[in-house]
Amino acid sequence: MGNFKCHRGYLVEQGCTKLLCDLLVCPDVMIISVCLDGLENILKAGEAANNTGDVNCYRQLIEDAKGVKKIGNLQEHESVEIYKKALKILETYWRVEDVEIWL
Repeated sequence: MGNFKCHRGYLVEQGCTKLLCDLLVCPDVMIISVCLDGLENILKAGEAANNTGDVNCYRQLIEDAKGVKKIGNLQEHESVEIYKKALKILETYWRVEDVEIWL
């Protein structure tokens, strides 16, 4: 598991966060689901690494990639699974006021 964390950090450094955000608008439900899972895992890692109470640095990467808007738009997706995943991510890692700014 520790090795996986190293790989995740490496992937984030290589720009996977933006790529995952970019794929959130594709028509394939499976791809969107996998991307949401990946983004959630990245956000979890950012929270775990954040011992100082500062902003989750991975959260900022998603904001910079316009991912909050894309995740927010998925709340209107026809798939209930996608809707629930998107809602969970937004409720867990952003305040309602923050999300409204991005939408």
